[in-house]
Amino acid sequence: MPTRRSRVALFVAGLTAVALLLQLVYLSLLLGSDGRKGFEPGDEGRRPLSVPGKVSEQAALKDKLQLVSALASHEEPHGDGRHWIYRGIAGGSEVKDRAALDVTLTTHTSLDRLHELDSLLTRWGGPVSLALFCPGNASGLALWAISTLRACSSAVRDRVSFHLVYPARPSKLLPGDIGLFPGCDEAREGLTSLLRSHTGAAVSYDLGFAPYPNNLLRNVARTAGGRGRYVLPLDVDMIPSSGLRPALIDFLGRDSTRLSFGDRTVFVLPAFESRSRPGHEPGTKAELLRRVALGDARPFYSELCGKCQRPTDFDRWVRLPLRSTLGSSYDVPWRDPWEPFFLSPRSAPLFDERFQQYGFNRISQACELHVAGYRFAVLDEAFVVHKGFKMPGRFHASKDVEQEKNRELFRHFKAELKIRYPRSSRRC
Repeated sequence: MPTRRSRVALFVAGLTAVALLLQLVYLSLLLGSDGRKGFEPGDEGRRPLSVPGKVSEQAALKDKLQLVSALASHEEPHGDGRHWIYRGIAGGSEVKDRAALDVTLTTHTSLDRLHELDSLLTRWGGPVSLALFCPGNASGLALWAISTLRACSSAVRDRVSFHLVYPARPSKLLPGDIGLFPGCDEAREGLTSLLRSHTGAAVSYDLGFAPYPNNLLRNVARTAGGRGRYVLPLDVDMIPSSGLRPALIDFLGRDSTRLSFGDRTVFVLPAFESRSRPGHEPGTKAELLRRVALGDARPFYSELCGKCQRPTDFDRWVRLPLRSTLGSSYDVPWRDPWEPFFLSPRSAPLFDERFQQYGFNRISQACELHVAGYRFAVLDEAFVVHKGFKMPGRFHASKDVEQEKNRELFRHFKAELKIRYPRSSRRC
């Protein structure tokens, strides 16, 4: 015979189940009504106008329900046996426009740095494919953040495709497991602090729950989302120069470009770092050069690894005459340990996913491109800027250990390239 305690437990469980059922019914009604509660057919013209970029609370709830459905249906265990991938969780993952003359900016981040997307998206002005890394127990938080960003920004809804990567299979979700839509004003003030309160303000790659698989994330962002024949892979805290996407499309569409450069060319964007106030990073080359002269900007990694960017030949780039249109002024050969930022065709080799955490993750891809016969052409009016100066001593405690581990992996990687490209005379 059931005890009093067991009867109470059953009663509480029943109430919980009823509450979840009612919430699912409510959300389903919202989904079926397309967010039009309170309006009769023909009343659309009398609705109050929404603030540009925002959506109604009902539409936000509908989007949340669709995100939960996508998480349940897009599950894909990765071949390494350690990660779970969910491509096109929002924003779509269509590939029908991959032949178009366009450029997708691909990027990656963990939850605590998702707020960086705003300034990146504003400066870029085109399609963005973002791979988000988070622990399995933060699935609800990840979908809450994505749905909030989509609800409050038409740019996010229209131009960003999201893909989730987990270090372990995430738990199944119900719509009720995702936090309530906070409203855009509240989200603007509190999204960053709320995410950090749940995930911690991580220092570099020190996430605490799993190694950061930067190259896996870069590959997911490139293969799963966006449009166009070209991709620009950037870290989420790197900002491109102003008007870069239309300038690139114009440059790539010229007959002279097609005649001068083949399919095995990547276009290098000189990389700088700036200590400007957030949102005020230099946008034009003239402005960048002024900041450099004032000491407020400098070549990327100047203090940490000057040789990692030196082959770009900043002195030569600075002396180029300013132009009104984008072009490519000179080529540079790859030299170890160069790790340039560049525009590449989608057909270029992917990043090697064995490289995780700090060290050699971008160098390895540039090395392979060199061995595979790719040409490195430096763009004259384009550049990228890192937010803030990179300084020694501001990295996580395990940085040096990770770098040595990846240095050894890089030695094996270079030996493998000799087998992968037996006809190439190039070596790293």
